[in-house]
Amino acid sequence: MRKNVMLVLLLVALMVFSAAPVFAQTMPGPFCGQLSADDCTILKESQTAQMGLSSYTSAVDATTTVAGLPGLPADKLTFNWTQDSTLFLDPEVVSQMMELQSAGPAAIMKNLDAFKKTTVDFYKTLGVDATVDFTMPAEIAGILSAQSGIKVPEELNLHVILKDGFAYIATEGLAFIDPSLPDMGKWLGVDLAGAIEMGLDQSMNSTDPAQQQAMMQSLGISSMLNSEQVRGLVEDFVQVERVDDSQVDGTDVAVFEHGFDFAGFLASPGFWKLIEDNLDTINAMSQTPVTAEELQQARMAITFLGPALLQGLQLKATNSIGLEDYYNYAQNVDFSWDLSGLLKMAASTGAIPAGGPTDGSVSLLVDATNADFDSAPAIEAPADAVIIPINGGQSQ
Repeated sequence: MRKNVMLVLLLVALMVFSAAPVFAQTMPGPFCGQLSADDCTILKESQTAQMGLSSYTSAVDATTTVAGLPGLPADKLTFNWTQDSTLFLDPEVVSQMMELQSAGPAAIMKNLDAFKKTTVDFYKTLGVDATVDFTMPAEIAGILSAQSGIKVPEELNLHVILKDGFAYIATEGLAFIDPSLPDMGKWLGVDLAGAIEMGLDQSMNSTDPAQQQAMMQSLGISSMLNSEQVRGLVEDFVQVERVDDSQVDGTDVAVFEHGFDFAGFLASPGFWKLIEDNLDTINAMSQTPVTAEELQQARMAITFLGPALLQGLQLKATNSIGLEDYYNYAQNVDFSWDLSGLLKMAASTGAIPAGGPTDGSVSLLVDATNADFDSAPAIEAPADAVIIPINGGQSQ
């Protein structure tokens, strides 16, 4: 029963985050809810502007806090992720990629050569230069160290570059894995686009039914999450409001606040019909398939536990759109879930040991800003990188 409930909640999360405003440019059209026509036009113009971007820079600061849950190695665990990135994209290739994804698995399987070419072209034309700083609690670093036999530091600092299909990583940030890695050179690289092309060739030319089925499963779940059916279901529960205009680094922006009615979505007949209609695809992706009877049991459990599960859950996401150029200058996510009621109920029913913590909570805060639209600094591939071959040959 617990497995089935968790599976349903995971699918809800996938559907909601696939519709998040941060990724609004990948949708057929923005979610406008009860917005006025003028406000909806701003979202549509922003979608068009973002789709046409060839480059930009971004800065992300994300903090996750987990506290008061049974089994944690500490009363409170806080994780922080900061990332500064420069990105380059080919708008035409991105558009082609989106068209393929929205076509569905059957259409893709009929034209696998086009799918492979577009996928490989996407990674060949995508440029990324990112520095990442990740901080974890000492308790978590200690657990990872014990499990891996490697002294994992509490703070990780990584620098990665993707240029012309090749992915590079600075060895300085990997010294904790093997102190001799920096002796190989400052950068290690791999032909990522080549590896993806090789993998697609193997899948396309394979006569192994299991490998063919795995490819269809991957395409099927992606198609389901991006389908018009899912969009139609989610749209009724997405809340969009234009709040007071603001400024981001001196640029006047329209600010839109987004929310989601989780309880209403879980209770909707359409959600459960979608799960039933795609149960074969979902089971194919799961190690422990769910029967139709088990799905009905999960539905009853979620219907009964829904208020307790979702009590104290809050999600607010905002995006700030330039009033002149319609670019997305900032995105913020504020997610919190007070699990006290659920834990107390679980303790009273014996689902968790008595006397354990009952004041649990989970939170996620994300602040992201974008700049340098169509004028980001050039990305250069490391000239002295050691290329790791993907075919077992010698390093260059």
